[in-house]
Amino acid sequence: MTELKNVLPDLIKEVVTQTLSAIMLAERDVFVKEHGGMKNGFYERSLDTTIGRLEN
Repeated sequence: MTELKNVLPDLIKEVVTQTLSAIMLAERDVFVKEHGGMKNGFYERSLDTTIGRLEN
């Protein structure tokens, strides 16, 4: 049980990071389709949470 408590925050952080990445990429695809293939750029982002900083 103690090992799970140690691993769980990292696992949650990874799942949230991957989910946010998928959402942002999907939003970018929608933007590109709506604006005739014109891209507006893409840059790294971070989000501070109670379990630590999420980098993307």
